[in-house]
Amino acid sequence: MHLDTPIPISVCLLWTALAAVSAATVYWRLRVVAHRRVVAAMAALRLLSVLLVLLFLLNPYTLEPRPNTEAFRVVLLGDASGSMRAADADGGRTRIDVLAGLLDTTNAHAFLPRLRDRFRVDPMLFSSGTRTLPPAGPEILPGPTALGDVLNATLTQESRVPLGAIVVLSDGHGNAGLAVAEAAKACKRRGIPVSCIGIGALAPPGEVKLHTPATRLNGEKGKELILPATVSNSLEKEATVQVTLSKDGAVLATRQLVVPAESQTEVRFRTTPYSAGFHSYRLALTAEPGTPLADPSIDFIGGDIAEPAVFRILYLGAHLNWDYKFLRLAVAGSDQLNLTTVIRSGAKTFFQSGQPRLPLPADRFPDTLELLGQFDALVVDSRAIGELSDSAPQALTGFVGDRGGGLLCLGPTEHLDAATIGLLPVAGTEEHIAGTRQHVQIAAADLFPEQRTASLRCPPGPGIPARSPLFMPAPLKLSARAAATVATPRGEAPLLSVQQYGSGRVAYLGMEHSWRWHLAAQPDRERHHLFWQHLLVWLGSTGKERIAVSFAGTKAALDEPLPLSVRLLGSDFRPAPDADVSITVTPPEGPSQTFPLPPSIDESGLYSAPWIPHATGEVQARIQATLPDGTVATRDTAFLAVRAGREAEDTRFREETLRDLARITGGRYVHVSQLGNSTAFPVSDQVPTQIARRHLASSWLILLATLGALAGEWFLRRRIGLK
Repeated sequence: MHLDTPIPISVCLLWTALAAVSAATVYWRLRVVAHRRVVAAMAALRLLSVLLVLLFLLNPYTLEPRPNTEAFRVVLLGDASGSMRAADADGGRTRIDVLAGLLDTTNAHAFLPRLRDRFRVDPMLFSSGTRTLPPAGPEILPGPTALGDVLNATLTQESRVPLGAIVVLSDGHGNAGLAVAEAAKACKRRGIPVSCIGIGALAPPGEVKLHTPATRLNGEKGKELILPATVSNSLEKEATVQVTLSKDGAVLATRQLVVPAESQTEVRFRTTPYSAGFHSYRLALTAEPGTPLADPSIDFIGGDIAEPAVFRILYLGAHLNWDYKFLRLAVAGSDQLNLTTVIRSGAKTFFQSGQPRLPLPADRFPDTLELLGQFDALVVDSRAIGELSDSAPQALTGFVGDRGGGLLCLGPTEHLDAATIGLLPVAGTEEHIAGTRQHVQIAAADLFPEQRTASLRCPPGPGIPARSPLFMPAPLKLSARAAATVATPRGEAPLLSVQQYGSGRVAYLGMEHSWRWHLAAQPDRERHHLFWQHLLVWLGSTGKERIAVSFAGTKAALDEPLPLSVRLLGSDFRPAPDADVSITVTPPEGPSQTFPLPPSIDESGLYSAPWIPHATGEVQARIQATLPDGTVATRDTAFLAVRAGREAEDTRFREETLRDLARITGGRYVHVSQLGNSTAFPVSDQVPTQIARRHLASSWLILLATLGALAGEWFLRRRIGLK
């Protein structure tokens, strides 16, 4: 105890003694005029006042060593891993939202500003590593939670200012790297206390969740595909939910389920894919109001659809002709082709053959998408198209563009409507009569592979008799190409033109006398079979997509880079290395983002760029490619951003981990709900200290006691009539 007064102690003691004697003398005389208890109380209050005044005069103080807050630092570690997305805080807030409120530097009453009033603080965010707290506040960081590694790295970090304490704001996850217990022992050996503020609910509520297979399913074009899903209910009561299956924005089926409490129910959807390739199906979970659903409540199932073993071909003819009769012979020689025919045989009669899956009308041509959709390719006489209903062009467009079917048109085009012409690779035709015998030259290796069609390619090629009518394109469309040509007085002209249309393929054949090849010598008969078999198989096979997307229907992990890779084919169906490719990504939250996909230096026709999803839900993507010839190709696709990995598997609040960390290191644990305005956390005993004086008389309690003693004496004096 020390004294801090300019007045000599002897003077202070003498004044106190005189004041006490004077007070005692006065009150000794008052004992005869007032009650002794009142006089005793007045004397006691006067004595207390004298002693308190003496305390102010002497001004005693003690010397206390205190940490020098400017000579050490406190590292604040805010958990920004994926598990902090869990919405188990009050009002449905996420844990990261609670952390943002604690670290809000614009609010003077928030935890971080108040902690800075006491200590020198280095605020950091962490997941698998650490990052300085950005001015905008905390954001979810990629990677698992490596709390042990982060603590160990904080201990070994070099700094001019020594480390005095660590404060961790976390939900207790530590699913990667060094064990938290081992890191706690290292902190204890260094004498660094780790205080923990727990963020999370001890007993998170249950939820209803939708699960789908993580792997893609395998199916076959035109055959039924079963899509399984599981609905899990962790609530203590049964839940009535609805699962909706959709594809490309169109709802395919809806199922309503009653899932018992704390159990799961499997649901199966059945659908039939009509085109080969990758198919992405979207499942959405909805429930009655008040039923908690997992976030997100949607999921995807991907399916790899293969080509069927047999291609189903439908022939539509305006009348019986020799082309049809010999086409049957060509198809009969292939085990890959199955031919169904509908030919007008009279004013109100139609001839049918073959075995379609669905029955065809007996009094008209089949011209609905439902009926056409059971086939893989159509061979249509242009004269028969004119006899179809008004809705037929729309059905043909849907068959080729959406279903991915093939269409071969024969005959003149002058009577076709604009919608049908829009499907064909030719903008129109001009009739030409062959003056002499012509020969067909094969130009497309993908339709007629060289090794399999050597006789078809052998010069001079299949012959076209003189005086045969030919329908020459006038002209070919930009996206079309010639698969077979014939010599004319004006030069080589396309005889067989092909193009990609949407998901399917379209061809136009400008001759009607290929059946004559069958009546010629044996080599020409073989050529007739090869020509039609390869042409129909090519039409029935799903065409190569101009834009092949590798990420369609995939499940991308939140906050992890996803390579958005596409492969682009040019108008010649070869890799296009010189295109301008861009992608527009529309996340479930926030504005759309458009950015270029640069070409790969390792693979021709490959374009790729990384993108990081930050919100769960379905992400729409539109790819646009502009080829050097000005052709523009687009494709729309989608994928799902989900919480993946151990961060999403178990998001329970791990309070025991934080309690043990604080206990082992000598720190303090407090749950965020009990934090209040407290910022008192232990610091290391090894930090620099400074000597601080603590004056006893500076306490407000001493001042209030002095005023109370004087006021009490004045009150008692007034009661006995004294001033």
